[in-house]
Amino acid sequence: MSRIYAKYWVKIVSSINAGEGIAMSDNSKKAIIKILCLYLGTTSVFLCVFFGFFYVREKQHLFVQQVSNAREVSIEAYEILHTYKDDIPLALRHISDEITQPLRIYDKQGKIIFDNIGIELTPKEVSQGFAKRDNKVIIEPSMHERLPRVSPEPRVSNDKNVQDKDSKENKESKDSKEVKETKTKNKYPLSKTRENLRYKVFIQTDALDSQILFLQFKIFVYLILSITLAGVVAYFLVRFSLKPLQEKIDSLNAFIKDSTHEINTPLSIILMSIETFGTQNLNASQLQKIRRIKLASKSLSHLYKDLVVYNFPHVIDDNPQLIALDVLLSERLEYFAAFFEQKSLHLRASIESSTIVASREKITCVVDNLLNNAIKYNKKGGEVIVNLEQGQLSIADTGCGIAQEHLDKIFDRYHRYNDFQGGFGIGLTLVKRICEQYHIEIDVQSTIDVGSRFCLQWS
Repeated sequence: MSRIYAKYWVKIVSSINAGEGIAMSDNSKKAIIKILCLYLGTTSVFLCVFFGFFYVREKQHLFVQQVSNAREVSIEAYEILHTYKDDIPLALRHISDEITQPLRIYDKQGKIIFDNIGIELTPKEVSQGFAKRDNKVIIEPSMHERLPRVSPEPRVSNDKNVQDKDSKENKESKDSKEVKETKTKNKYPLSKTRENLRYKVFIQTDALDSQILFLQFKIFVYLILSITLAGVVAYFLVRFSLKPLQEKIDSLNAFIKDSTHEINTPLSIILMSIETFGTQNLNASQLQKIRRIKLASKSLSHLYKDLVVYNFPHVIDDNPQLIALDVLLSERLEYFAAFFEQKSLHLRASIESSTIVASREKITCVVDNLLNNAIKYNKKGGEVIVNLEQGQLSIADTGCGIAQEHLDKIFDRYHRYNDFQGGFGIGLTLVKRICEQYHIEIDVQSTIDVGSRFCLQWS
C-alpha cells in the first residue's frame, strides 16, 4: 500500500510542476518513490499499531457503556425487589409497570419469576450472563461490571455521650473494615440483594455490531487521511532535499543541449573538408594523419548523432518501415572498418537475411552503439563476433567485460563502464529506449577480462 501512495503523490505533484514549468527527471522520480515507500511503510506500521490500540480501547468503551446502561435498569429492578421483598408478585407487577426495557429475572434456584424477553437461553449462557440473538444482546450486568459498596449514612445524635460512643464504634468499625477490605481486595458486592445472590436480572439491549462497524469505518478513514497527510509532507521534504542535486542535473542537461547545437556546424565543415581533401601528393606520414583526423571526426559524428537522438527525438524520422537488417548491418560494419583496423581487431561476422519493422535511423543508432562499445571496450588485437539471423542479432567482444553488480545499471543515463574511456554514458540508454519502443528484448552476458555479449530478439 505504501508504494501505491508514493506513485500517486509523485503523479499529482509532477502535474503541478509541469504547470509551473519545473522538470522532474526519471531518476529523481525513482529516488522520490523509493524514499516515500520507505517513509510511508514505517509510518503506516506505526499508525496501524496506534489505531489498533485506539480501536480496542473504543470497542471496550462501547461495551462498558452498554453494561453501564443495563446496570441502571438492573439496579432499579433490584431496588423494587428489595422494597417489596415480602410480596414478590406485587414487586413483579411494579417492575412491569415501571421498567419498559425487556428483562428476565431468575430466583436463587434458577427459576424464571419474571420474563418479557421471550427468548430461550441455554444453561451455559445463563451461567456466563451473556447471550446474543441476531441484533439483540441479553446480558446480566452484575456479572460483567462490579460496583463499589454503598455505605449507609451515619446516625446523628444530640447526646454527647452517644456521639462519643458512636464515634468510637465507627472508628473501630472503620479499622475492621480496612482489614477486611485488605483481605478481600477484589470483592465489591453490588447491593444487599446481590450479596445473598437471590436474583439474576438479565437485560435485553441492542447489539453493538452497527456501532463497531461504524467505529471500524471511522478508524479506517482516519488512517487513510493520516497516511495521505504524511505522504504529502514527506514528498515536499524529499523534493527540498533533492533540489540541489536536481539543479546540477538540469544544468548538465542544458549544457549538453547547448553543446549539441554548437557542434553541428563545425562538425559538418570538418567532415566535408576531409571527404574532399586531395591525398594524391601526400606521403605515408601525412596519409596517416589524415586517416586519424577522419576517424576522430567519425567518432565525434557518432557522438553528435547520439546527442541529437537523445535530446531532440522529434527531429528523427520515426516512421516504421520494413528494413533489410542484413544490408544495414553490412553498411555499418563497413563504416566502422577503419576503427577495427586502428585497434587491430578481428571481425567474425555471420550475417543471414533478416528484416524488422522500425525506424531506420533508430535501428542504425542501436547497431552503431553496440558496435562502437564492442570496439571501444575491446583489447588491442581482440575479436568482435557479429551474428545475425531472422529475429535475432548478437554482438560480442573479447574485451574488459562488465562486473555483475553493474549489469543492472548499464542502461542508466550517464552510467559508464569505467573511467578510462570517453563518452557521456548515454549510448546504452538510447539502445534500451529504442528496444522498448519496438518491443525488442535485450539480453546482456558479461564476464570480467573475458568479454561481453549483447543479444537482441524480436518477433
